[in-house]
Amino acid sequence: MQNRFVGDFGDFGKFGLLRYLCGLDDAPCNEQTLNLAVVWYLTIPNAVDLQQSQGNRIAYLNVSNFNDASYRDLNPRLYDSIQRMVGASLLGRIRRHVDLIDDYLLLPRGTRYHNAVLQQGNRNEWFLQAQLIGFNPDVDLVYLDPDIGMQTATQLTIRHVLFPELTHFVNHNKSVVVYQDFSHQGEMVRNARIQHLANITGRPVWALRWENLRCFLVIPNEEHLDLIHQRVQGIVDAWNPLFQFL
Repeated sequence: MQNRFVGDFGDFGKFGLLRYLCGLDDAPCNEQTLNLAVVWYLTIPNAVDLQQSQGNRIAYLNVSNFNDASYRDLNPRLYDSIQRMVGASLLGRIRRHVDLIDDYLLLPRGTRYHNAVLQQGNRNEWFLQAQLIGFNPDVDLVYLDPDIGMQTATQLTIRHVLFPELTHFVNHNKSVVVYQDFSHQGEMVRNARIQHLANITGRPVWALRWENLRCFLVIPNEEHLDLIHQRVQGIVDAWNPLFQFL
């Protein structure tokens, strides 16, 4: 996660999914809410990052009949809040930053956040802070948001979630959602990686695709299994074709 991404098209899907899983926005069984904790794997962009166009994908917020029908109608409250936040940043009133997500109530009220920057050399201390937030007994669902996704055998950088970090939350009986960019991986590799997560967690893993194989991996605990399954299916039905099962 990087501050310059806040409010872009990927965030619209991310926030829409998390709100729905927690029981907001006409989700099934919305009398039963889930309390959310968010662990931003917040990194500082390097020179190469700054040459890329990521974070500039905000044209979906432009006022038009197409955007209203394609995006705003899916969740007007969320869409309008993001539009106000990004609009204020374009006018120079604010700078896009993860702290604004709580200020603009883009996620459920009461969500707990780990907003500390993850850097080379501070990972152990950084994750201890993440555990204090995610292990809270009032937290039901933990969202992990790295730049890229889960580690691989050769990629264990600050842009990845490490397997022990994921399993720490699983072992504390939290339902977990992880961002995963599969856009550069073939179908066999994708399926093998999802199966590996199921093996190491001992849980089902549902992969939701959000455009161009940027995915969210939903890993429910036993207590929330049926509820989260209904909500995962519900957002796929309501937001199709933007959300689809992988």
